[in-house]
Amino acid sequence: MSKANRMSGLKRGRYANIEPNQLKIDQFQIKPAYADSHLISNIIDPRVLTVKKAVAPSRNLMVTDFKEKTKVEKTKEKEVKAKQREKEKELRAKEKEKEAKLKLKEKERVAKAKEKEKAAKAKAKQKEKEKKLKAKELEKLRPIIAPPKFPYFSGYTLFCAESYRNLKEVLSSPTLEQVNNQTKANAKMWHAMNEANKLAFEEKAALINKERTREIGNWWETADRSLVALENQRRRKINATRKREGKRRMPLLIDPRLPKKPPSKFMMFVKDLSLTNKKEMSESITEFSKNASLKWKELPESQKEAYRQRYEMAYKEYLQKVKLIENSSSISHFISAN
Repeated sequence: MSKANRMSGLKRGRYANIEPNQLKIDQFQIKPAYADSHLISNIIDPRVLTVKKAVAPSRNLMVTDFKEKTKVEKTKEKEVKAKQREKEKELRAKEKEKEAKLKLKEKERVAKAKEKEKAAKAKAKQKEKEKKLKAKELEKLRPIIAPPKFPYFSGYTLFCAESYRNLKEVLSSPTLEQVNNQTKANAKMWHAMNEANKLAFEEKAALINKERTREIGNWWETADRSLVALENQRRRKINATRKREGKRRMPLLIDPRLPKKPPSKFMMFVKDLSLTNKKEMSESITEFSKNASLKWKELPESQKEAYRQRYEMAYKEYLQKVKLIENSSSISHFISAN
Protein backbone atom coordinates (compact mmCIF):
# COMPACT_ATOMS: atom_id res chain seq x y z
CA MET A 1 0.00 0.00 0.00
CA SER A 2 1.29 3.40 -1.03
CA LYS A 3 1.88 6.25 1.31
CA ALA A 4 -1.01 8.27 -0.10
CA ASN A 5 -3.44 5.40 0.42
CA ARG A 6 -2.26 4.94 3.94
CA MET A 7 -2.75 8.62 4.69
CA SER A 8 -6.18 8.67 3.11
CA GLY A 9 -7.09 5.59 5.14
CA LEU A 10 -6.02 7.35 8.28
CA LYS A 11 -8.10 10.41 7.37
CA ARG A 12 -11.11 8.22 6.80
CA GLY A 13 -10.47 6.15 9.94
CA ARG A 14 -11.30 6.71 13.59
CA TYR A 15 -8.94 9.70 13.89
CA ALA A 16 -10.70 11.64 11.06
CA ASN A 17 -13.21 13.42 13.28
CA ILE A 18 -10.98 13.66 16.44
CA GLU A 19 -11.52 16.57 18.77
CA PRO A 20 -8.59 18.32 20.40
CA ASN A 21 -9.91 17.78 23.92
CA GLN A 22 -10.23 14.03 23.24
CA LEU A 23 -6.63 13.74 22.14
CA LYS A 24 -5.59 14.10 25.74
CA ILE A 25 -7.12 10.74 26.41
CA ASP A 26 -6.87 8.97 23.09
CA GLN A 27 -3.33 9.90 22.16
CA PHE A 28 -2.02 7.34 24.63
CA GLN A 29 -4.14 4.69 22.91
CA ILE A 30 -2.46 5.19 19.51
CA LYS A 31 -0.61 2.11 18.47
CA PRO A 32 3.14 2.38 18.15
CA ALA A 33 2.79 2.08 14.32
CA TYR A 34 0.92 5.40 14.17
CA ALA A 35 2.88 7.20 16.83
CA ASP A 36 5.52 8.63 14.45
CA SER A 37 5.74 12.37 14.54
CA HIS A 38 5.58 12.87 10.77
CA LEU A 39 2.37 10.81 10.55
CA ILE A 40 0.67 12.56 13.41
CA SER A 41 1.65 15.97 12.04
CA ASN A 42 -0.10 15.13 8.77
CA ILE A 43 -3.27 14.03 10.58
CA ILE A 44 -3.66 16.55 13.33
CA ASP A 45 -3.57 20.28 13.12
CA PRO A 46 -1.09 22.40 15.04
CA ARG A 47 -3.41 22.57 18.06
CA VAL A 48 -2.86 18.89 18.62
CA LEU A 49 0.88 19.43 18.79
CA THR A 50 0.30 22.13 21.33
CA VAL A 51 -1.85 19.83 23.35
CA LYS A 52 0.67 17.01 22.89
CA LYS A 53 3.47 19.23 24.08
CA ALA A 54 1.33 20.29 27.02
CA VAL A 55 0.44 16.69 27.94
CA ALA A 56 4.00 15.26 27.75
CA PRO A 57 5.37 17.22 30.72
CA SER A 58 2.49 15.97 32.92
CA ARG A 59 3.62 12.40 32.25
CA ASN A 60 7.19 13.26 33.23
CA LEU A 61 5.87 14.89 36.35
CA MET A 62 4.02 11.72 37.25
CA VAL A 63 7.19 9.70 36.87
CA THR A 64 9.12 12.30 38.85
CA ASP A 65 6.48 12.32 41.57
CA PHE A 66 6.58 8.54 41.70
CA LYS A 67 10.36 8.59 41.97
CA GLU A 68 10.25 11.27 44.63
CA LYS A 69 7.58 9.37 46.51
CA THR A 70 9.67 6.23 46.26
CA LYS A 71 12.68 8.16 47.50
CA VAL A 72 10.71 9.56 50.45
CA GLU A 73 9.36 6.11 51.27
CA LYS A 74 12.83 4.62 51.06
CA THR A 75 14.19 7.43 53.20
CA LYS A 76 11.43 6.86 55.76
CA GLU A 77 12.02 3.13 55.65
CA LYS A 78 15.75 3.75 56.20
CA GLU A 79 14.97 6.06 59.12
CA VAL A 80 12.61 3.47 60.63
CA LYS A 81 15.24 0.77 60.21
CA ALA A 82 17.91 3.06 61.67
CA LYS A 83 15.67 3.82 64.65
CA GLN A 84 14.96 0.11 65.07
CA ARG A 85 18.69 -0.65 64.93
CA GLU A 86 19.31 2.12 67.47
CA LYS A 87 16.66 0.67 69.78
CA GLU A 88 18.10 -2.80 69.38
CA LYS A 89 21.55 -1.38 70.13
CA GLU A 90 20.23 0.35 73.25
CA LEU A 91 18.50 -2.85 74.38
CA ARG A 92 21.71 -4.82 73.86
CA ALA A 93 23.64 -2.17 75.79
CA LYS A 94 21.08 -2.32 78.63
CA GLU A 95 21.24 -6.11 78.67
CA LYS A 96 25.04 -5.97 78.80
CA GLU A 97 24.88 -3.41 81.60
CA LYS A 98 22.38 -5.61 83.46
CA GLU A 99 24.60 -8.66 83.01
CA ALA A 100 27.61 -6.65 84.20
CA LYS A 101 25.68 -5.54 87.31
CA LEU A 102 24.58 -9.12 88.02
CA LYS A 103 28.16 -10.33 87.62
CA LEU A 104 29.38 -7.58 89.95
CA LYS A 105 26.69 -8.47 92.52
CA GLU A 106 27.62 -12.14 92.28
CA LYS A 107 31.27 -11.24 92.69
CA GLU A 108 30.47 -9.10 95.76
CA ARG A 109 28.29 -11.89 97.19
CA VAL A 110 31.07 -14.44 96.75
CA ALA A 111 33.57 -12.02 98.32
CA LYS A 112 31.22 -11.40 101.28
CA ALA A 113 30.64 -15.13 101.70
CA LYS A 114 34.40 -15.71 101.72
CA GLU A 115 34.90 -12.92 104.27
CA LYS A 116 32.07 -14.33 106.42
CA GLU A 117 33.56 -17.81 106.23
CA LYS A 118 36.98 -16.42 107.09
CA ALA A 119 35.55 -14.49 110.05
CA ALA A 120 33.65 -17.59 111.24
CA LYS A 121 36.84 -19.66 111.05
CA ALA A 122 38.76 -16.98 112.97
CA LYS A 123 35.97 -16.81 115.57
CA ALA A 124 35.93 -20.61 115.92
CA LYS A 125 39.71 -20.60 116.28
CA GLN A 126 39.51 -17.89 118.95
CA LYS A 127 36.79 -19.83 120.79
CA GLU A 128 38.90 -22.98 120.68
CA LYS A 129 41.85 -21.02 122.04
CA GLU A 130 39.73 -19.55 124.83
CA LYS A 131 38.33 -23.00 125.59
CA LYS A 132 41.84 -24.42 125.96
CA LEU A 133 42.88 -21.53 128.21
CA LYS A 134 39.71 -22.02 130.22
CA ALA A 135 40.45 -25.73 130.57
CA LYS A 136 43.96 -24.91 131.76
CA GLU A 137 42.57 -22.44 134.29
CA LEU A 138 40.09 -25.05 135.53
CA GLU A 139 42.84 -27.62 135.94
CA LYS A 140 44.79 -25.33 138.26
CA LEU A 141 44.64 -26.20 141.96
CA ARG A 142 45.04 -22.56 142.93
CA PRO A 143 41.69 -20.71 142.98
CA ILE A 144 41.05 -18.21 140.19
CA ILE A 145 39.25 -15.84 142.54
CA ALA A 146 38.23 -16.13 146.18
CA PRO A 147 36.29 -13.86 148.56
CA PRO A 148 37.90 -12.80 151.83
CA LYS A 149 37.47 -15.37 154.58
CA PHE A 150 36.09 -13.95 157.80
CA PRO A 151 34.94 -16.34 160.52
CA TYR A 152 31.58 -15.42 162.00
CA PHE A 153 31.62 -15.21 165.77
CA SER A 154 29.09 -16.28 168.32
CA GLY A 155 29.41 -15.10 171.95
CA TYR A 156 31.09 -18.36 172.93
CA THR A 157 33.57 -18.45 169.97
CA LEU A 158 34.53 -14.84 170.65
CA PHE A 159 35.16 -15.71 174.32
CA CYS A 160 37.31 -18.70 173.22
CA ALA A 161 39.27 -16.55 170.73
CA GLU A 162 40.13 -14.05 173.45
CA SER A 163 41.22 -16.85 175.84
CA TYR A 164 43.50 -18.36 173.13
CA ARG A 165 44.99 -14.92 172.53
CA ASN A 166 45.74 -14.60 176.24
CA LEU A 167 47.28 -18.07 176.21
CA LYS A 168 49.61 -17.11 173.33
CA GLU A 169 50.69 -14.01 175.24
CA VAL A 170 51.69 -16.21 178.18
CA LEU A 171 53.04 -19.12 176.10
CA SER A 172 54.57 -18.05 172.80
CA SER A 173 54.16 -21.55 171.26
CA PRO A 174 51.64 -23.63 173.23
CA THR A 175 51.51 -27.37 172.67
CA LEU A 176 48.46 -29.27 171.44
CA GLU A 177 47.83 -30.63 174.93
CA GLN A 178 47.86 -27.13 176.39
CA VAL A 179 45.39 -25.93 173.72
CA ASN A 180 43.03 -28.88 174.48
CA ASN A 181 43.22 -28.15 178.19
CA GLN A 182 42.40 -24.48 177.49
CA THR A 183 39.39 -25.53 175.39
CA LYS A 184 37.99 -27.63 178.24
CA ALA A 185 38.60 -24.77 180.66
CA ASN A 186 36.82 -22.34 178.31
CA ALA A 187 33.74 -24.58 178.18
CA LYS A 188 33.58 -24.74 181.96
CA MET A 189 34.05 -20.97 182.33
CA TRP A 190 31.32 -20.25 179.73
CA HIS A 191 28.81 -22.47 181.50
CA ALA A 192 29.66 -20.82 184.82
CA MET A 193 29.40 -17.28 183.37
CA ASN A 194 26.33 -15.17 184.24
CA GLU A 195 23.86 -14.08 181.54
CA ALA A 196 24.96 -10.41 181.58
CA ASN A 197 28.55 -11.29 180.63
CA LYS A 198 27.33 -13.77 177.99
CA LEU A 199 25.08 -11.06 176.48
CA ALA A 200 28.04 -8.64 176.32
CA PHE A 201 30.04 -11.19 174.33
CA GLU A 202 27.03 -11.83 172.05
CA GLU A 203 26.60 -8.10 171.31
CA LYS A 204 30.31 -7.68 170.64
CA ALA A 205 30.24 -10.69 168.28
CA ALA A 206 27.20 -9.23 166.45
CA LEU A 207 29.07 -5.94 165.82
CA ILE A 208 32.14 -7.79 164.49
CA ASN A 209 29.95 -9.95 162.23
CA LYS A 210 28.14 -6.89 160.87
CA GLU A 211 31.43 -5.19 159.98
CA ARG A 212 32.76 -8.34 158.30
CA THR A 213 29.49 -8.76 156.39
CA ARG A 214 29.89 -5.21 155.09
CA GLU A 215 33.47 -5.96 153.96
CA ILE A 216 32.39 -9.15 152.20
CA GLY A 217 29.53 -7.20 150.58
CA ASN A 218 32.03 -4.65 149.25
CA TRP A 219 34.12 -7.47 147.79
CA TRP A 220 31.10 -9.01 146.04
CA GLU A 221 30.04 -5.57 144.79
CA THR A 222 33.33 -5.11 142.91
CA ALA A 223 34.05 -8.78 142.05
CA ASP A 224 34.30 -9.84 138.40
CA ARG A 225 31.26 -12.11 137.90
CA SER A 226 32.84 -13.89 134.94
CA LEU A 227 35.79 -14.93 137.15
CA VAL A 228 33.37 -16.06 139.86
CA ALA A 229 31.56 -18.22 137.29
CA LEU A 230 34.89 -19.63 136.09
CA GLU A 231 35.94 -20.45 139.66
CA ASN A 232 32.61 -22.21 140.25
CA GLN A 233 33.18 -24.28 137.09
CA ARG A 234 36.61 -25.24 138.42
CA ARG A 235 35.10 -26.24 141.76
CA ARG A 236 32.37 -28.32 140.08
CA LYS A 237 35.03 -30.18 138.12
CA ILE A 238 37.00 -30.85 141.33
CA ASN A 239 33.79 -31.90 143.11
CA ALA A 240 33.05 -34.47 140.39
CA THR A 241 36.48 -36.04 141.03
CA ARG A 242 35.99 -35.84 144.81
CA LYS A 243 32.59 -37.51 144.55
CA ARG A 244 34.15 -40.48 142.73
CA GLU A 245 36.84 -40.65 145.41
CA GLY A 246 34.31 -40.31 148.26
CA LYS A 247 35.77 -37.01 149.49
CA ARG A 248 34.02 -33.91 150.80
CA ARG A 249 32.88 -31.48 148.11
CA MET A 250 34.11 -27.88 147.82
CA PRO A 251 31.48 -25.16 148.40
CA LEU A 252 30.61 -22.95 145.43
CA LEU A 253 31.05 -19.18 145.57
CA ILE A 254 27.63 -17.66 146.30
CA ASP A 255 26.95 -14.10 147.35
CA PRO A 256 25.85 -14.43 151.00
CA ARG A 257 23.72 -11.29 150.73
CA LEU A 258 21.40 -12.90 148.18
CA PRO A 259 18.10 -14.30 149.46
CA LYS A 260 18.19 -18.04 149.96
CA LYS A 261 15.61 -20.41 148.55
CA PRO A 262 13.21 -21.73 151.16
CA PRO A 263 13.66 -25.36 152.28
CA SER A 264 11.41 -28.01 150.75
CA LYS A 265 8.26 -29.34 152.43
CA PHE A 266 10.13 -32.40 153.66
CA MET A 267 13.03 -30.31 155.06
CA MET A 268 10.52 -28.11 156.92
CA PHE A 269 9.06 -31.27 158.43
CA VAL A 270 12.57 -32.51 159.40
CA LYS A 271 13.34 -29.18 161.08
CA ASP A 272 10.10 -29.33 163.10
CA LEU A 273 10.85 -32.95 163.98
CA SER A 274 14.33 -32.07 165.24
CA LEU A 275 12.89 -29.31 167.46
CA THR A 276 10.09 -31.43 168.90
CA ASN A 277 11.99 -34.72 169.29
CA LYS A 278 15.37 -33.85 170.72
CA LYS A 279 15.91 -37.46 171.85
CA GLU A 280 15.99 -38.64 168.25
CA MET A 281 18.64 -36.02 167.49
CA SER A 282 21.04 -38.00 169.68
CA GLU A 283 20.97 -40.71 167.01
CA SER A 284 23.35 -40.63 164.06
CA ILE A 285 22.42 -38.45 161.09
CA THR A 286 21.80 -41.50 158.90
CA GLU A 287 19.38 -43.10 161.38
CA PHE A 288 17.61 -39.81 162.02
CA SER A 289 17.15 -39.26 158.25
CA LYS A 290 15.68 -42.77 157.83
CA ASN A 291 13.24 -42.27 160.71
CA ALA A 292 12.23 -38.82 159.38
CA SER A 293 11.59 -40.29 155.91
CA LEU A 294 9.36 -43.05 157.35
CA LYS A 295 7.41 -40.56 159.47
CA TRP A 296 6.90 -38.28 156.43
CA LYS A 297 5.40 -41.17 154.47
CA GLU A 298 3.07 -42.03 157.35
CA LEU A 299 2.04 -38.36 157.78
CA PRO A 300 -1.66 -37.66 156.91
CA GLU A 301 -2.42 -35.65 153.76
CA SER A 302 -3.95 -32.79 155.76
CA GLN A 303 -0.63 -32.18 157.56
CA LYS A 304 1.31 -32.51 154.32
CA GLU A 305 -0.99 -29.90 152.78
CA ALA A 306 -0.13 -27.52 155.66
CA TYR A 307 3.60 -27.94 154.91
CA ARG A 308 2.86 -27.41 151.21
CA GLN A 309 1.13 -24.11 151.93
CA ARG A 310 4.02 -23.00 154.16
CA TYR A 311 6.48 -23.75 151.36
CA GLU A 312 4.41 -21.85 148.75
CA MET A 313 4.23 -18.77 150.99
CA ALA A 314 7.98 -18.88 151.66
CA TYR A 315 8.72 -19.32 147.94
CA LYS A 316 6.54 -16.31 147.02
CA GLU A 317 8.48 -14.16 149.50
CA TYR A 318 11.74 -15.40 147.98
CA LEU A 319 10.58 -14.46 144.45
CA GLN A 320 9.57 -10.98 145.62
CA LYS A 321 13.06 -10.43 147.08
CA VAL A 322 14.68 -11.60 143.84
CA LYS A 323 12.53 -9.15 141.84
CA LEU A 324 13.53 -6.31 144.17
CA ILE A 325 17.20 -7.13 143.56
CA GLU A 326 16.67 -7.23 139.77
CA ASN A 327 14.88 -3.86 139.79
CA SER A 328 17.41 -2.15 142.09
CA SER A 329 20.59 -0.58 140.65
CA SER A 330 22.79 -2.74 142.87
CA ILE A 331 22.40 -5.38 145.54
CA SER A 332 23.78 -3.01 148.17
CA HIS A 333 20.64 -0.84 147.77
CA PHE A 334 18.53 -3.93 148.36
CA ILE A 335 20.54 -4.87 151.48
CA SER A 336 20.31 -1.34 152.90
CA ALA A 337 16.56 -1.21 152.16
CA ASN A 338 15.99 -4.50 153.98
